[in-house]
Amino acid sequence: MPRRNRHPKRSGGARFWVQLEHWLLDTPAWRHLSANAKVIYVELKRRYNGKNNGEISLSAREAGDAIGATHHTGARALVELQDHGFIAVTEDSSFNRKIHVARRYRLTEAADDRPGVSREATKDFTKWQPAVTGKSKTQSHGCDTTVAWVRRDEAKTSKIAANSITHATVKANSPISQSHPCDSIRYQPASPSKREAS
Repeated sequence: MPRRNRHPKRSGGARFWVQLEHWLLDTPAWRHLSANAKVIYVELKRRYNGKNNGEISLSAREAGDAIGATHHTGARALVELQDHGFIAVTEDSSFNRKIHVARRYRLTEAADDRPGVSREATKDFTKWQPAVTGKSKTQSHGCDTTVAWVRRDEAKTSKIAANSITHATVKANSPISQSHPCDSIRYQPASPSKREAS
């Protein structure tokens, strides 16, 4: 008995799908993308038919429509995809009185299909790294301190009454030496009636 085709073709042609491989989804560049940029990338891959890489056309207005936003938001998502190395511009947009030609892109994860150019997939997004700021996140400020109440004995100080309460500032451990007006030791002198005779 002949086996039935478990995946029949749709009426009118073959089935189409967008494929996102796990290794791409696991890259730091993909995880860092905004939700809008990810949607636009799916739209670009939807327009990729396996033999038109480098000639994929998508305008900023079309990108905005794909995410239900303005063309400004669509343009920002396209720039974000370029900055993260997922797409590259192969032909800039142009406009004249008769026709408006949208910008054309190449998916860096796939081979370039344009004639006369290298077909190798550059996969620029695998080289992307998050920007490193000049300031360290572990730096502490002079005011970022822990306040402790210290009780000193009369024998250890000659100018403070016995069992008086001193307000001291304990600085946090930091390899960076910093000074600040807040880095001080303050004490509350005893009342005049309890002071020792000088």
